[in-house]
Amino acid sequence: MSLFHTLRTRFEKGFRSSTHWLGRIVLSEEFWDLPDPFWVRAEVTGDDLDRLGHVNNAVYLAWCEQVAWDHAEAVGAGWDVWKQLDRGMAVQSVRLDYEAAAYQNDELLLGNWIAKNDRRLRATRRFQIVRSSDQQTLLRGEVDYVCIELSTGRPRRFPQAFKEAYSVLPQVQAELDKRATGSGA
Repeated sequence: MSLFHTLRTRFEKGFRSSTHWLGRIVLSEEFWDLPDPFWVRAEVTGDDLDRLGHVNNAVYLAWCEQVAWDHAEAVGAGWDVWKQLDRGMAVQSVRLDYEAAAYQNDELLLGNWIAKNDRRLRATRRFQIVRSSDQQTLLRGEVDYVCIELSTGRPRRFPQAFKEAYSVLPQVQAELDKRATGSGA
């Protein structure tokens, strides 16, 4: 069984809303860096740990990939659409900032947003992983993607479906614009 199949069976998808119930804890969106994330929930297992007893860095990257796939499926741009269009989004660069450790049995929320989309060739996703028990951010990341033709691996323009599915939400763009002008958090 592949790592990604194992990860998929351990995730529970989340919803966009102003408040989320998670067990006995009420989570507000105040802990998210940007509004209206697409998120999934995961629980840390022993298989996720490294020799230091905390989650291995490679697992965080796998979680980011999994929440990105779940989001792509949710917005109608999953693998079946990629195959049909002969287009896909290939990783160009990855930046992950590890801010705190996660340990066995921690319940985590893995959030992501489309943060840039040039509507031609490139898109950027932002990621945030939060421990639900104390709402502490454990990881912030950003991944740049380029649209490719699956059959050749060469860069190709976005099909219309990608322009729509990988669009930046207006409320996310407004927050990013506010921060870029120095008037936001």
